[in-house]
Amino acid sequence: MAYTDYFKEPNPNSTFEEKMEIINYNNLKAKELLKEYKALAHAKVKPQPEEPIVAYQSSSSNFPSSSLNLKELTQQLSLLDISDLTDDEASFKMAKVLGINNLNSKLLALLKLALFNEITEYQKMFILASTQEEQEEIRIQIADLRRKQNLLEYTREEEAVKESSTKENNLYFLTSSLGNIYFLESLRKNVPQDYYQSFKDLLLSIKNGTFKGLKKLTDIPYFEVKDFKIRITFDHLEGNNFIILDAFMKKTDTSLQINNSMINRKKQITESKEQIKKSLNDPEFQALHYGYYQDILTFLDEKNISIGGRL
Repeated sequence: MAYTDYFKEPNPNSTFEEKMEIINYNNLKAKELLKEYKALAHAKVKPQPEEPIVAYQSSSSNFPSSSLNLKELTQQLSLLDISDLTDDEASFKMAKVLGINNLNSKLLALLKLALFNEITEYQKMFILASTQEEQEEIRIQIADLRRKQNLLEYTREEEAVKESSTKENNLYFLTSSLGNIYFLESLRKNVPQDYYQSFKDLLLSIKNGTFKGLKKLTDIPYFEVKDFKIRITFDHLEGNNFIILDAFMKKTDTSLQINNSMINRKKQITESKEQIKKSLNDPEFQALHYGYYQDILTFLDEKNISIGGRL
C-alpha cells in the first residue's frame, strides 16, 4: 500500500492547528503499525499482558499518590511552567510535582529521553510552520524542554552518585604539586572556627553516603554538598571512592568564583583523578589518604592544632 493509505499529509492551505493534528495523527498511526508488525513477527508466541515501561509510586503525602508511568510523568513535566524560575527553584518545583527526589537515575534518564523525543516532534512542527510567529512559539517550547532536560541530567547525576555510594565511602584529597591539601589549606586560611563543626558534618556526609545538600555544579562536571553558608566540592571516582576538591564559604565565595576556581584547576583535577584511580588498590596510598582524612577531622575537632609536617 502507498504511504497515503496510512498517513495524512498537510496541504499548502493547512492552518498551524491542522498541521499539528496531522503530525499527532501520523505519530499514533506509526505506533499502531509498529505494534501490528511486532504482533505478526511473534505470531507463534503466546502474548503476555502489557506492563508499563516504568512505574513510580510516591511515598510522600507531598507528592502525587497515584502510580505514574513514564508517559504520565513526561506529560506533567512538559506542562510544568518554570519560565520565571532559577535553576534551583525549577529543580525544586520539578521534584515537588514529579517526586524526583525518590526516583532513580535510570528513570531520570528515561524521562530525559522522552523529552528528547518531544523536542524532535517540535522540530518537525517548526519545519511545517508557515509564519515567524508560529516558529517563535515553537522555539520557546523547544528551549523550555531542553532546559528541563539539563535539569534532569543534573538530578540524574546526583542520584547516580547516591546509588554508587555505601555507608562507608573512601575519601581521597586533591593536593598541590607541593603536596598541600587544598581542602585543609582553605579551612585554615578562609574558614572561621565557628564553622568547623559544620564542615566536619558535611565531610562526614560524603563519608557515610548521605551527601547533605547534594548538588551538581553548573558548567563544570563536579558536585558539592552544602549547608547554609558552607560548601565542599568533590567528585566521584568509581564505586564508593570520592575525591575531595576544596572548601568554600558562600558569603565570601560566590557561585561564579567557586566555578572559576574549579575550572582553573580542571586539568589538575583530571590528572589527579586518573592517578588516584590507578592507586585505588595500593594499600600505602590508601593509608596515606586515610591519614589525611583523620588529620582533617582532628584539625576540625581541635581547632588550630598543627598537623605535623603533612603540609
